Amino acid sequence: KKTGIIKSVLALFSVLIFFKFVFYKCIKLRPSFLSVHNPTLLPVASLVKKKIKTKIIYVPHELETERAGLVGLFKRITKFVERKYIYDCDGMTVVSEPIKNWYAKYYKICGIGVVPNIPINPNYKKEFLRKKLFREEFKISDNDLIFIYQGLLSKVRGLDILIKVFSSISKNKHLVIMGYGEMEDDIVKASSIQSNIHFKQAVKRDKIIDYTSSADVGLQINCEEMTLSYKYSLPNKFYEYSIGRLYLIVTSNYTEQSRIINEQKLGASVKPTFLDLKNLINNISLGVIQQTVENSEKFRSNISWVNNEDVLIDVYKEKLKLKMNL
Repeated sequence: KKTGIIKSVLALFSVLIFFKFVFYKCIKLRPSFLSVHNPTLLPVASLVKKKIKTKIIYVPHELETERAGLVGLFKRITKFVERKYIYDCDGMTVVSEPIKNWYAKYYKICGIGVVPNIPINPNYKKEFLRKKLFREEFKISDNDLIFIYQGLLSKVRGLDILIKVFSSISKNKHLVIMGYGEMEDDIVKASSIQSNIHFKQAVKRDKIIDYTSSADVGLQINCEEMTLSYKYSLPNKFYEYSIGRLYLIVTSNYTEQSRIINEQKLGASVKPTFLDLKNLINNISLGVIQQTVENSEKFRSNISWVNNEDVLIDVYKEKLKLKMNL
């Protein structure tokens, strides 16, 4: 118990030292704008603004006060800090429409921009050429289907469920898990036992689409109770799968991703249970995948950062301002 208290005190002391460093660095540099990516830094940004009259742009990467792992006292403190200092912000962008609506309703503010986590599309307005990198590396037949999960290797991302599913279905359905994280050893072990499970270490960002497009189906799975931040999320992999012309499968508790998939006919939203996932994955065919991708080509071909950067530019040019309706 004493060790826990000491660690908490040291952590607080480290944060205060960091705040002091940030404050004096900003005073020295005198920036026109401060881009704040989480609520923790809003108080020091507010102090800097009062000192040198800078502008604060709040750019949270998710629904910050409802993110996974934020519980108890730390959650209450985070909520208090964000509520107190968000009104000092001059502009704000979020990553999805539901998160925008949540902030607008909860804090009674408007003028929030939406800038999704859309990567640079190397195939934008170019001929799309599907790669065969996984088939070549893992010796997978052209007649077999490749399913990919890419990103953080964590149980909360449903990887244990995916390994269980692919261990119990036809071996002509292959699972490639690409990324890094705490489950790497478990995935390597599973790949040594199951001939249709493969591990690929994370690749450089400029190579991601090449590897992604080497698969047929992109997976985003979570069978646990989800936070609002997860429900409303639109992560990089959602767009990378779409750019790579993959059939998308997400569990229905990812509500925003499911909505877009259903509206744009990008793939399937499935109940977050082992049996539903197994049945869908085991019965999916190449014909269904090809038809789905063909029908959603218009949506996929227009996904690019260049179509979204103007919103962010407008915020910094003060064409889009945060307004309070108190």
